[in-house]
Amino acid sequence: MPTDLNRPFSSKRRGLLAASSLIGWLSGCALLPRPTITPRSMPFTLGVASGEPGPDSVLLWTRILPDEFDPNALPLANVPVQWELADDDQFKSIRSSGHVQALASEAHTVHIELAGLVPDRWYFYRFHCGNYTSATGRTRTLPGSSADRVRFAVASCQHFETGFYAAHRHLAAESVDLVWFVGDYIYEYGPPPPDVPRLRRHDAPDCRSLADYRRRYALYKRDPDLQAMHASAPFLPIWDDHEVDNDYAGLLSRDHDPAFPARRAAAYRAYLEHMPIRMPRMAADGSVKLYRNVDYGSLVRFHALDDRQYRDEQACSPAGHGAGYVALNECDERLSPHRSMLGLEQERWLANSLSGSRARWNVVTQQTLMAQAQIGGKVWVDGWDGYPAARAKLLTAMADSRVANPIVVGGDVHATYVSDLRIDPQREDTPVVAREFCGTSISTPSWPQSAADRLVRENPGIRYARSDRRGYLLFDLTPQHLQVTMRALVNARDRISPIESLIKFDVEANS
Repeated sequence: MPTDLNRPFSSKRRGLLAASSLIGWLSGCALLPRPTITPRSMPFTLGVASGEPGPDSVLLWTRILPDEFDPNALPLANVPVQWELADDDQFKSIRSSGHVQALASEAHTVHIELAGLVPDRWYFYRFHCGNYTSATGRTRTLPGSSADRVRFAVASCQHFETGFYAAHRHLAAESVDLVWFVGDYIYEYGPPPPDVPRLRRHDAPDCRSLADYRRRYALYKRDPDLQAMHASAPFLPIWDDHEVDNDYAGLLSRDHDPAFPARRAAAYRAYLEHMPIRMPRMAADGSVKLYRNVDYGSLVRFHALDDRQYRDEQACSPAGHGAGYVALNECDERLSPHRSMLGLEQERWLANSLSGSRARWNVVTQQTLMAQAQIGGKVWVDGWDGYPAARAKLLTAMADSRVANPIVVGGDVHATYVSDLRIDPQREDTPVVAREFCGTSISTPSWPQSAADRLVRENPGIRYARSDRRGYLLFDLTPQHLQVTMRALVNARDRISPIESLIKFDVEANS
């Protein structure tokens, strides 16, 4: 089905819009009196989610995808859906409700933007389609001004085939106010050879088209533990590379495929469809502005960055081979002061966001490890080590702004790192600009713990590294204190693995 990737999404839909050409399967979803439905017609197979919280607003999400239909073979008809928002999980006090169409042109996804809500309040929501009702989701608005505390999680990297999502099941029970997901929500890879072991397998090829990416999101979102996490709290995502193609940089794929811009636009479109975020118009080149700040009252400002879409190509990496390791002083291109991870416009935005913040804490939420992580005199050029001048520029802007209590969080590297960030990472005699907490993966494996131990020995800024455990980071923040807990699964290859608090770190606020 041809789809115009650049046309605006219809995210602010209100009222019941009559559906036309309701055929076959729609007997289970049309709002008709007592239709005959079989259990296979359950339409809410991908769960529910919420996001974009504000002091008086929130966005609700679902996708209509009955069990009997492949994501690539849905009928072209639109599907009427009803939604409800309530003060209680029994829906005795319904705050708001309405009808909307899940549009075929948007993969039958639904994005409901609600406003006029009470600040700092938990709400419950659900959807109806025919005789079927979705799972109940829980969401909340942000504080309007002051806030005494916030509890949030940072997670990333959930390769479906290499591990189960037990971490998400535990995260759903943590009673967090927000979940930040900092990249690699899906992996675009096709199946490995039959002799390569996988816990869960799929037979889909590498994602290339809009239909491919839509199918991959449907695969991931069918997982019940991932659905439970989404239903537990507002979800704030940013993307990294695997939502499109491993190690891509801006409009360049690792193999310099001339068709990559169209592939990237399709991937971005599918991402926007399947995340609980506002659905903006794409630019002519398929770009989408995803970086933003989120204020949790006056307690903390989150500065969410996009270090994938605007970056320069990785230094000293031959086309077709992706990023790699290079010696610290054997790649002049890497050291160029003109190279950027964020692009000039986003760099200016971040400087203004930092200097304009009056929050007690400031959390820079981005994709990967920011600290220098050389090993054997070599660095990985897909990360910030491939853009040292850009890293220094960011940390200089942070220092010059005198922003209160800066913290950097990230993911991507499938290990937990705790670091001190300095403008010059080799100068231990210079001030620490920010503390960094980079979280491990939900399911994607990492390198041996011996390598992580070596990183600590060889990099003065890295104070802790743990690569052998999967999980997420939990942040408990008050005006005076931050506690960060590494929540680690016993075994990510066990669907019902228990979890434990492996280590805790404390940061006191500056006066």
